[in-house]
Amino acid sequence: MLRGRVNAKFARALLGAVVIGIPTLAALWRHLLPNLRLPAVATWTEADAELSPWRARHDGTARATVTLTLPDGTTRTATLPAAPLDLLGAITDSSTLWVGGTTGRVVVGFPGYPHTSPTPT
Repeated sequence: MLRGRVNAKFARALLGAVVIGIPTLAALWRHLLPNLRLPAVATWTEADAELSPWRARHDGTARATVTLTLPDGTTRTATLPAAPLDLLGAITDSSTLWVGGTTGRVVVGFPGYPHTSPTPT
């Protein structure tokens, strides 16, 4: 009888780990995968940044839109599909954001530590 109780407890614990673990890993993978394909960046440019309102998700990221004003006066808008909340906090505090690259796919964050690759809009 004791063996049956131990097996049932183990089965419940295993089921709980699977039910919680798989969705958590899937959410992390979905948000981390785009960052694994970041392009190599040789030049970084500091830009003035203005964030649109955003809402935090449970995984510590948010979808955000940022309007960038580059040093030459041109304005670009980028969508950050899974921006880490610490990056959004830094943008809010400093009103700046570093942009790596100039054409094609670029990265945003800080020199040597890119956070995300935005979707141009």
